[in-house]
Amino acid sequence: MENQVISKAIYLAVLPFENFTPHNELDYFARGFVEDLITDLSRFQNLMLISSHSTLYQSIQGVNLVTDTLGVDYLLKGSFRYRNEQVRVVIQLVDAEKQHIIWAERYDESIETIFEIHDNIIERVVGTLSMRIDMDILSISQKKVITQLEAYDCWLRGFEHLKQGSVEDDQKARTFFQQALKIDSLYARAYTGISLTYFNNWSCQMWDCWETNEKGAFENAVKAIALDENDHISQMVMGRILNYRQEFDQAEHHLDKALTLNPNDADNLVQLSLCYAQIGKAPLGIELFNKALRLNPYHDSWYYAFGILPYFLDKHYLEAIGTGSKAPIQITVDLPGFLAASYAYAGDQQVARRYLNLFVNTFREKIRHGEDCKPVEALEWMLKVTPCKKTEDVEYIIKGIEMAGLHDAGKTVSKHMKADALPERVSHQNVFRKEQDLWEVSFLGQSVLLTEVKGFYDLFTLLLRQREEVHCTELMQSESPADVDEVFDEKAKHNYKKRMQSLQEDLAEAEAMQNYERAETFSRELDQLIEHVTKSIGMGGKTRKLKSPVERSRAAVTLRIRSAIKKISQSHPHLGMHLTNAVKTGTFCTYHPEKEMNWML
Repeated sequence: MENQVISKAIYLAVLPFENFTPHNELDYFARGFVEDLITDLSRFQNLMLISSHSTLYQSIQGVNLVTDTLGVDYLLKGSFRYRNEQVRVVIQLVDAEKQHIIWAERYDESIETIFEIHDNIIERVVGTLSMRIDMDILSISQKKVITQLEAYDCWLRGFEHLKQGSVEDDQKARTFFQQALKIDSLYARAYTGISLTYFNNWSCQMWDCWETNEKGAFENAVKAIALDENDHISQMVMGRILNYRQEFDQAEHHLDKALTLNPNDADNLVQLSLCYAQIGKAPLGIELFNKALRLNPYHDSWYYAFGILPYFLDKHYLEAIGTGSKAPIQITVDLPGFLAASYAYAGDQQVARRYLNLFVNTFREKIRHGEDCKPVEALEWMLKVTPCKKTEDVEYIIKGIEMAGLHDAGKTVSKHMKADALPERVSHQNVFRKEQDLWEVSFLGQSVLLTEVKGFYDLFTLLLRQREEVHCTELMQSESPADVDEVFDEKAKHNYKKRMQSLQEDLAEAEAMQNYERAETFSRELDQLIEHVTKSIGMGGKTRKLKSPVERSRAAVTLRIRSAIKKISQSHPHLGMHLTNAVKTGTFCTYHPEKEMNWML
């Protein structure tokens, strides 16, 4: 791309914290505290952390030298002071160029508890720090013209528009994300942003463009993860999208990964709280929602729109009401519906009825564009845009709306929410078959041609026998070795044994690192050696006992299948993701998707 400008990284140097009191325990604590800060801050991919070894040497020479020598954008400074059995921790974020303090915080704790709350302080500092840096960059970028922006600036400005929750702001956000891709065509976060603009239209606003927006949300999320599978926001967005596609098991895989990759991003946590409630883990949703509030005490009011569902599904009616009432009532169409159900369960019929009427009227205005409709249609829509994995959660929502005044709604609404209640989805032919020397693979409308690997035959068998357990030896199609008269001398046997042990160690290491291609190479050589030695002398207890034939088949088939899926993922990320979640390997292997899949084989 001509004149391409790659997104500028944000460099942060964490200086060694000063200990103003001669307290050996505290000095040890201060050093460990800084190391933990650096480790947790490194989870934010927009931040480039300068190592503590570099900052230690430079900080001795002075702060100005740190800035000039290391070329950082921000400095994080801190100190510990022990006095009267109390420990005071002071932390400051400094703009390195202007040398002014952007953010500062002070923590006062007793010497007995400072070690106990260490992790809690780290979480609060890390969560707040990243947001303060983003706010600082955003305030600067908003003064620039678009042509002067870098990719990360575009992401921040686009995300600010996404928070507004309107069709107009979604379009403005998409413009910024598209600009980011012009600056950096491989910027995964920009595809995530575009996915979110389609997702908002799909799930909340443009009901009459269901297919277009669903496709746009999904395809851009797939692109984002294909470019960077370690971006926690991209993983969260994919999880949300799969929830709304009602592919809950696959969704949970991405939600868990998002949480593992970064457990301290408050904006991400608050969205995860809603997602986990949808898959039947409302208590975890409540925990993450409260953690987000703690990490970002100056959060926007849109946070509360995500918090009502976890409290509601966990039957904490008053907390659901208190949370939902703090959100702007117009931010989502279904918010008044959940407030109506919450008030109904809490026993306040009058307020419940008022919110129910508001919900139906808002649905008629924003979703049906003023056309007349039956109130039960609003409930059907509500269940579609807030899909829940557990049938009892769906029934619980329906009952709450009935109690709020929409009587006998459950008799009209399909409790299992069949797909025919929505605009019909595009049907795709899924293909997995060999054509001469290549394999034709097609899934959800995307087709690719791939060169052969051994694991494709295993996948073919599993797809053919969907949901059936297939023994690994059947996939391996192994034959018993024939006896031969070849004899080894002791030196040869020793050398073979040594090489096989070395290969087993290499194989174990490759499996642990999930390097399936390398592991398959080791496994293939090991199998050849075992077969050769067995034919020649038999094991007979004379050498170290190796894996049984079944165990060797299990390991070989697992490596073959995982290598094949990895190859597919490189050309067809969505199918690779589907197979990763649906194919289980072991002594028995199976292809077990959430719902029945039709394959042309």
